[in-house]
Amino acid sequence: TDVSEVIKKAKNIYCVGRNYVAHAHELGNEVPKEEPVLFLKANSSLRGVQDEGSTLFSDEVHHELEVVVQIKQHVPKHTCLQSPEQRWELISGIALGLDLTRRDKQKALKDKGLPWTLSKSFAGAGIIGPMCDLSEIDLPFPYSDLGFSLTVNDQTKQSATLGQMIFPIPFLIDFLLSYQHLDAGDLIFTGTPEGVGPMRAGDKFTMRWENGLKGQYEGIL
Repeated sequence: TDVSEVIKKAKNIYCVGRNYVAHAHELGNEVPKEEPVLFLKANSSLRGVQDEGSTLFSDEVHHELEVVVQIKQHVPKHTCLQSPEQRWELISGIALGLDLTRRDKQKALKDKGLPWTLSKSFAGAGIIGPMCDLSEIDLPFPYSDLGFSLTVNDQTKQSATLGQMIFPIPFLIDFLLSYQHLDAGDLIFTGTPEGVGPMRAGDKFTMRWENGLKGQYEGIL
C-alpha cells in the first residue's frame, strides 16, 4: 500500500512502550507485567521512509525500530473476539517503522512527572515503510518468527522477532478496545526491541524484514 495513503487514513496513532524485556532493561525501566505502556503520536508527525528528513531538535534523537499494523475497519469498543485469528483479521496491513524519540526531552519530562508528548510527537517522528498484506507472510500463524532489523550507516543496530514481544499484537488490540473503539486506518506502533541509540541528520538507515516477509526500505534522516 502507498505510504502516503496509509498516513492520510491514520486518524489515531497508538504507540506501545517497553514491549520487549531487553529494551526496558537497557533504559533502566521496570518491565510491565499486567498492561502495556501506551502513548500517542499526532498524524502530522508521520512521514514515509522515502520522504524528506525529520526535524531534529537535539543531538539525542534515538531510533526505535517497530512493527506497525493498520486497522482495517471500525471496531466498536468491547467487541468480543474469540480467538487470536479474529484479532489478526482486523488488521489490513503490516509495516516497519521508526519511532524517533528525543531522549533528552523524554528524560526531562519524566523527571518532572509530565507527559512525554513533545519527545515523541514532532515533524517526522514516526517514519513508516510500505504496508504488506498479511497474506504475504510466509510463516505459520501466529507469525512468532517474523523477523525484522534496522541498520544505520550500514551497521546493524536492532533486530528481533514478533515472538519476543511481552504483549503480542492480539493482546494490544484487546487492550485498546477495552478503552475505546478503533477506526479504519488507525495505526499501532507495537514497541521496540533493544539496541536503541542516537541518529544524526543525514544518517542513512535501512529497515528490513528478515524472516517471513520480503522487503527492505531505505531512508535518510
